[in-house]
Amino acid sequence: MPLYNPNTGTKRFYNWKTEIANIIDERISNGFIEGSNNKIKALKRISYGIRNIDRFRNRILYLE
Repeated sequence: MPLYNPNTGTKRFYNWKTEIANIIDERISNGFIEGSNNKIKALKRISYGIRNIDRFRNRILYLE
């Protein structure tokens, strides 16, 4: 059993060709959302045990 099958890359490209073409044409990225999610997760980690849920919610909404 081989560790790497070269056909999987071709198959993956064929299955995602429309999405790949859209990325090339539109030049859009989900990097901003990924960054925002990362900041929220980091805030959740450092805010363990916070008592006031409204304050926590406001900290998430005002992240830069």
